[in-house]
Amino acid sequence: MEVKLYEYIEKKKLEKLLECLYSCLELPLQALNENGQTLCGFGISTPFCDCFKKLLSVYSTPKDSCRELHADAALRALKSQKPYIFSCHANLNHLVYPLYHDSEALGCILIGPFLTAPADTDMLSDIGERYGLPPKPLLELCEYTSSISLVSPEKAEQISWLLSYMLPPLFSAKSDSCSFCTTSCSSCSKKQSAAREGGNYRNEQELMTAAIAYISEHYDQPLTLKETADHVKLNPSYFSALFKQCSGSTFKEFLNYTRIEESKKYLINTNYSIIDIAIATGFEDQSYFTKVFKKYTGMTPRQYRN
Repeated sequence: MEVKLYEYIEKKKLEKLLECLYSCLELPLQALNENGQTLCGFGISTPFCDCFKKLLSVYSTPKDSCRELHADAALRALKSQKPYIFSCHANLNHLVYPLYHDSEALGCILIGPFLTAPADTDMLSDIGERYGLPPKPLLELCEYTSSISLVSPEKAEQISWLLSYMLPPLFSAKSDSCSFCTTSCSSCSKKQSAAREGGNYRNEQELMTAAIAYISEHYDQPLTLKETADHVKLNPSYFSALFKQCSGSTFKEFLNYTRIEESKKYLINTNYSIIDIAIATGFEDQSYFTKVFKKYTGMTPRQYRN
């Protein structure tokens, strides 16, 4: 069966990518094809899941298997072209990140299971009632809750953003003409030429990494797109289009997101006034800071602090 994803990244390189992500995130993850079928993964099976499946085989049978549930979630994410978070039969959370080239669906990265809060009696009672599990098997299942990683909603959002900046450049071209090229093929010479114009960068991915690093170091200043483009030695118009293509966000959106994430740290860890935090994170005034903060978080800085 032909796998679209492998047209853009070799199987071994996809597996290496997942291995690196698994090592960094310490969360189970797997790659799914455009039909939601598993291609490869790391840490997929957990003691909790193994125990849960064993108990279900004895006491109950859910309507859909885990595999079917994952496939359905993948198709939902691909249809919406946005990350999708869902809960499985055991009330565990998963994040599905869709992979696209232009408008062509390639597959998904599925991360999970994980919990956003420590497992409690309500969670286990719900599982017991739903599948008719007696108290003793529930106690057995309870012993394995520690094997499920805890991920705060904020961290889940950050993981989604990380994937949105890291993955799109890998699938911007076919595997024989992408950033993994080790030889100068004619189909990617134009892109490599553009990257060389941007300084000593081997490809667009390195160039974008340098640009994002520059933003992270200067977000607290009146940073402009032109200044960042000058830093990586690109024409501002081309840099703007390239940034949007590779990251999925405009330069301004990414800059504001970086500033808001930093402002959250000040709000939680300091007693600085709202206006001082706004200025410290690169905003010109408190009013605009509050407007942007609410756009990204759904609440005002004061509400977030309290």
